Amino acid sequence: MPKIVIAEAGGSKWIQEAVNAVDEYGTVLLSPGDYFENIELNKPVFLKGAKAGSAAREREHGKETVIHGCIFIHSNGGVVDGLTVIDSAEKAGIIMSEAFSGCRILNNCIRDNENGIFLRTSGNEQTLIDGNIIEDNKLNGIFTFEGISNVIIKNNIFTGHDYVQGAAIHFGTAGRDANLLISGNHFVDEAPVVLANTQHVIIESNRFLGSRVSAVFLGGGTADTLLRDNTIQNNFYGIQLTTSIVVKENKRLVLTNNHIENNIYAVLLNFESYKGAVMARHNYWGAKKLSALESRNSIINLDFSAAVLTEPLLEKNMETEE
Repeated sequence: MPKIVIAEAGGSKWIQEAVNAVDEYGTVLLSPGDYFENIELNKPVFLKGAKAGSAAREREHGKETVIHGCIFIHSNGGVVDGLTVIDSAEKAGIIMSEAFSGCRILNNCIRDNENGIFLRTSGNEQTLIDGNIIEDNKLNGIFTFEGISNVIIKNNIFTGHDYVQGAAIHFGTAGRDANLLISGNHFVDEAPVVLANTQHVIIESNRFLGSRVSAVFLGGGTADTLLRDNTIQNNFYGIQLTTSIVVKENKRLVLTNNHIENNIYAVLLNFESYKGAVMARHNYWGAKKLSALESRNSIINLDFSAAVLTEPLLEKNMETEE
């Protein structure tokens, strides 16, 4: 089998034929244009479009490789790079299998599907979602209904997902999701990042701007969640904790070095939704004084008997002091 196969829009070779023809760990190069088909990566293959290697959030407009359909990843180590994936008639634009891992979703524009990415993985190898624009899908940007682990979601842009029924990223499953990193993403005018029944999740160095609901929503059963170095501005709730998805207390939440400013409510902690101490340190809460809060950046429904704080909850980053 060849190591490189080229498919051209309107040509005689369909993408699936090219995938079937290429060697394992080979490359399928897709010319710019529109392709109307579903694709199954049934072996480790590099599927590269016209914008491969160029982060979607940074590249200039130009000729695109557009898949009108769904990409199914049914192998370890499959790579999807530099495509636009739209108009899937399936549950999502890209659908992974829980039997495999080590996939990489890079530099794509994923939009106008029911969901952007249906994320499933065995967790044996690290799965990476990096450099994509995930926008205007009907429900969720990325979601899973099954326990996943060993996933990094970084340097993506999320916008335009359903505020009521959807989320930018939705991890809320019967199986526990664990060891997840959400880093360096931009969430703009977006539905929340939703965690429920998760453990060991790090949310760091993201920008959450302009959500009509929550920037980050902990829906019950979360443990060992770390939010650090994020900018959380101009949302309705900055961080919301409830048990509305999983009827089990959240616990061991740490907030550190975040810039949380000009939200209607900075933190909403519903009673009986949290167990233990909220660790909040070195955050900037939009305060003019060390102990003060802006009127539009208040914290409500904190049950201090249930959340005995080992450090002051409202502690402005001393580096911002004049």
